[in-house]
Amino acid sequence: GSSPLHLAVCGGHLHILTVLLQKGADPRYGKGKGSVLHSMIDHVTTVTDEWRDAAVLVAKAVSERGGFLRGDGDGCCALMCRLVEKGMASAALELVWSSGQVRDKLRTHPYPTAPSPLLSAVRHNEDRLVRALLSVDCDVASPRCPITQRTVVQTAVRYSSWECLALLWAHATASTSPQEALLDAHQLASCGALGAMNGVHLTWLLSTF
Repeated sequence: GSSPLHLAVCGGHLHILTVLLQKGADPRYGKGKGSVLHSMIDHVTTVTDEWRDAAVLVAKAVSERGGFLRGDGDGCCALMCRLVEKGMASAALELVWSSGQVRDKLRTHPYPTAPSPLLSAVRHNEDRLVRALLSVDCDVASPRCPITQRTVVQTAVRYSSWECLALLWAHATASTSPQEALLDAHQLASCGALGAMNGVHLTWLLSTF
């Protein structure tokens, strides 16, 4: 059934949620998909800074207990995508930094058929999360949007995520991986990136290398 943490989320009782976490309540248990993070995504209608901070506390508590339970852990990349879409990217960032289980999943995730946290982060211009994902060797070349079939670079251009594009380019040029080497100036030009930038963006991007 529902845990007190889930009930606090469903009722919008942020202060109760925070106290329960401080007292050691385990946010991994509950009905349905389990993790309290899922409940926050499903039931919090207005995402405020206070709820974002609470989501970070939940993510940290999950990591401190060794990560998601079996089953939930298999879907942690999809969960991270949902957190970004919900406006809780800071919780996804906490999972990357503090959970070895999540980092392992990111490295072995079966792209391009599964949800990509990197694509979601780029689409919403969450450059801090993009930087963290690149630092743990998250796959760059394979993910494509299941609807548009855009690559990560094309997604950055489509949504004018210039900070993320600079990070992707820097990561590619510093890498010796044949896959990641696809993210070079030729690919940027072929997807219209250079033409889409105004002079300020282009000058800033080139100055980062």
